[in-house]
Amino acid sequence: MARLTDTPAEPEGGWADTPRPPVTAVLGEDDVRRLTAVEVRSSELPPLVWRAAVSLALGLLLATTWHPAVGAAAAVALLALAGTLFVLRRRVIERSLTPGSARTTGYDRQGALVLAGSRTTVLPRGCAARVTRRDGVAVVRPRGRGARPVVLLDELLTPADEAVLTTDPRAGGGHG
Repeated sequence: MARLTDTPAEPEGGWADTPRPPVTAVLGEDDVRRLTAVEVRSSELPPLVWRAAVSLALGLLLATTWHPAVGAAAAVALLALAGTLFVLRRRVIERSLTPGSARTTGYDRQGALVLAGSRTTVLPRGCAARVTRRDGVAVVRPRGRGARPVVLLDELLTPADEAVLTTDPRAGGGHG
């Protein structure tokens, strides 16, 4: 479990004290391992599957319309490219999460939830389609297609935060 500290990072404009003060957790080795695995699985695995499917479909198309060797070569080359992109992106994720680094969540002065750590992520009200929690990790799944999920320790996201993120303010349930 992460250790809680009293030294939060600051978003642009500073933290707001309402609806709650900022909460900071220092990542341990187990936290880094879990966050890395979940972030790779939730944000990088789906594109890898799509890239592999497109590579195989294109290879099959080229094999039937041109020559089997052309189709096989194209499929292998595209699969290698997809695999390389996956490995490079995984390394970026692994480098962004280091034991001893801090992650802080709280609200900025505009009322958006902010995750501050190696980078700052602003999550406006109503931006999430859903939040899933498992093994001490919360995954905020955005409403917009193509937007990457946000992965954070479960202890940094309260049930009230989850309600703010998943309630669409245009539906009349939130503040703008």
